[in-house]
Amino acid sequence: VSLIINFNPLNIFYFINIFTAIFYGLPVPLLPILAYSRGVNESLLGVIFAIYSVANLIIIPYTNTMIDNYGRTRVLYAMTLIKTISGLLYISLFYIYDFMTFVTVAIIARTLQGLAVEIINIIIFSLCTLYSSNSTEDNSKNLSIAEGATSLGYMLSPLVAISSYFGYTV
Repeated sequence: VSLIINFNPLNIFYFINIFTAIFYGLPVPLLPILAYSRGVNESLLGVIFAIYSVANLIIIPYTNTMIDNYGRTRVLYAMTLIKTISGLLYISLFYIYDFMTFVTVAIIARTLQGLAVEIINIIIFSLCTLYSSNSTEDNSKNLSIAEGATSLGYMLSPLVAISSYFGYTV
């Protein structure tokens, strides 16, 4: 509530963090349900989930170079587009029944998500620092709110996923 009443430009970044975290967590409760119904075993499902971290490890060293070459705004837009494509691929999994196609699309979706979500978080946290006053206290407060927004998104994502899957509204 205080985020809305005391509006400042950082609030936009906080809301982006909430939605990015919700998006990150959406496949967690649903992907196993879909995967098991398509014949995917636990080991392969583990690989599908682990590919997110592999994508992170590959892209994170190049994040500063991308931001320096293209700017925060362009990289943020590009990563948002990649995140959206990943989301569309996740939605398509509901309609894919072929085992190999399902696994391939799930790995691609998880890889794209791994590339995009963490870079978006890095940009958001750097913008929190950039838009803070010079005081350490203000910077710490803004980063704490951004991290709290991320935690809120992580907390809400399973509720949103399960309720949408079973047809309930949150």
